Amino acid sequence: MVSQNPRHIDRANNVKVLNSQTAKFNKNLPATLIQEELRNLGPAWAKEEDGVVEADINETTNLLSEKDIEGNIYEEKVMPETLNLANYRKLIAHGDISAAHVGLVLSQAAIFKKTIDVACCFGSKFETELTSVGRILEYTEQTQEDKDGVLVEGWPQRGEVKFSNVYLSYDSENYVLHNLNCTVEPQDTIAIVGRTAAGKSSIISTILRLQKFEGKIFIDEVDIATLPLEILRSNVSVISQDPALFTGTVRENIDFSGKYGDAEIWNALKAVNLDILFSSLDHRISTIDTNLSLGQKQLLCLARAIIRKSKIVIMDEVVASVDQKTEKLIHKIILEELECCTVIIITHKLDYVLEYDKVIVLDEGDIVEFDSPSRLLENENGLFHKMFKKAI
Repeated sequence: MVSQNPRHIDRANNVKVLNSQTAKFNKNLPATLIQEELRNLGPAWAKEEDGVVEADINETTNLLSEKDIEGNIYEEKVMPETLNLANYRKLIAHGDISAAHVGLVLSQAAIFKKTIDVACCFGSKFETELTSVGRILEYTEQTQEDKDGVLVEGWPQRGEVKFSNVYLSYDSENYVLHNLNCTVEPQDTIAIVGRTAAGKSSIISTILRLQKFEGKIFIDEVDIATLPLEILRSNVSVISQDPALFTGTVRENIDFSGKYGDAEIWNALKAVNLDILFSSLDHRISTIDTNLSLGQKQLLCLARAIIRKSKIVIMDEVVASVDQKTEKLIHKIILEELECCTVIIITHKLDYVLEYDKVIVLDEGDIVEFDSPSRLLENENGLFHKMFKKAI
């Protein structure tokens, strides 16, 4: 039973200096620091009241356990060096500072720490937002691309791509592509392989005129530098490693312009085995849609290329992050659904390369080998042969 002795109640009130928002003690803590504080305060009380003994301390401790301690001086996770009554017990015992003042200091210290945390969080977020503003300002200062050109009626018709003395440099000093000279025949499936930083993805930049380059690139015997930029890019389908989806319906993601009918869209979805995934073309999806796997998003992008029927399709590491089943399906779609297109595949995986028409092997920006996979494998000293043997 809790003591009702006025002397015990008075002692408990003197110790009760903290805020009940963060700490409450129950009866099951007989060895808490409360007892330790009472023991240290005992000699001071003894000056006014004789007979402060062990039993008195225990009775006062039980009384404290029934009360809501106003504060959390025992919370070691929050500023342990400051919020600890042990730092102030000598001052309290000798009467240099009151318990109420100690409670005020500790509660204000906790509030100050929380304010600092909020300020740091706000400052970090503010800095992030300023970075976004800086990027927008940088975009406004970029030189506009030359979009003008001569429109060629009925271009392209076959999908032939020819590189003639092509050089590419990002810093005007070091070339990432050196004197590319090759011809990709219409409706061929070409794999571009090579080590990391060999210049594989830079070829996309040249075909789409994302970077200025030296030399000439012809598509169906038309210099792409003379074509309107919009016409060039709209006739080349590009599927990147990261699927590009947009917030909207399935219909809007596959058919941007709204020029295809529902039947054609369903046929494209059926070609990539996604017709059973959606009950309606009005089903809404987005890039961050967690209901779609990375492989399914990649297949949606492939359906987009199928329905457009572009003469040239470029794939940049499309199977790098998908499972083996999806990789096999994508390979099948390339050979069956895109057989009328010129397909250029940039890949570091050599699992299905042997079934393609030709392979371009790049090394430090140079084309070191360009032939059918079977012929390249016959050359035991060739780079492709070494890469293939290492892969298997």
